[in-house]
Amino acid sequence: MTLRALVVGLALLGALPAWSQTIYLKDEADLRHTLEGIVASVAASNYTGAWKALKPISVVPVSEFDVFEAQFSSQLGATLQRFGSPIGYELIKEQKIGASLVQVTYLVQHEKAPMRWMFIAYRTSKGWSVTDFKFDGNAAALFAAGA
Repeated sequence: MTLRALVVGLALLGALPAWSQTIYLKDEADLRHTLEGIVASVAASNYTGAWKALKPISVVPVSEFDVFEAQFSSQLGATLQRFGSPIGYELIKEQKIGASLVQVTYLVQHEKAPMRWMFIAYRTSKGWSVTDFKFDGNAAALFAAGA
């Protein structure tokens, strides 16, 4: 391999997105334990700890995750004003589709109103990964069929 080919190859690698996932969870028990820890951190207002635990198990590219963290931080004041400080959490539902896809939904209790936190995990050949996560104040959706 020539030096020029090596430089071109390294440049192309640098152009690829940096993936945040560095940890694959070994089984569903490990997945549930990890997700509960993330939600417990949120409920304790330890958002930095929550993101630190979520980032390495998520397939979201580092650049997108960093943007999410920045947007979350910029909106935190408005969120706390509307919902109040978090005061606890509870598991609402775990729904499996086949043997390799699961959605886990938690309710993070706040002083004024609840927030719904949803995680979708997928079992790969390496272990479980979080492929999607979201949260919102749409508690009414928890009462709808398939929420």
